[in-house]
Amino acid sequence: MAIPATGCYFYGMVNEVINVSMISKLDDHILVAAVGQGNALANIFGYGVFLGLSDALVTLSSQAVGAKEFEVCGVYLQRATIVYLCAFVSVIPIFIWSEGFLIGMGQDLECAR
Repeated sequence: MAIPATGCYFYGMVNEVINVSMISKLDDHILVAAVGQGNALANIFGYGVFLGLSDALVTLSSQAVGAKEFEVCGVYLQRATIVYLCAFVSVIPIFIWSEGFLIGMGQDLECAR
């Protein structure tokens, strides 16, 4: 179970490194800062929330399978789908209106766009 999770974390970090390295070739510090802020928002509100929920589901499902209660495992998976949907709906406005949030926190106007 650890190998897929490790691969997921690795490829998530590779994506960020590629983003920053490609933008840094343009020699525009505002773009590099904007990509860094975008990566931070994606890590906090994307990876952080959903990987945390996935880890909780893995724990509960593993316990249910270990106890040979496969129906309970199915219930956990169905409930997790609803929890993921609620989390997705609550995180989407943050991504949509991130410019306003960043400007409200005092970020540079050009960088927040």
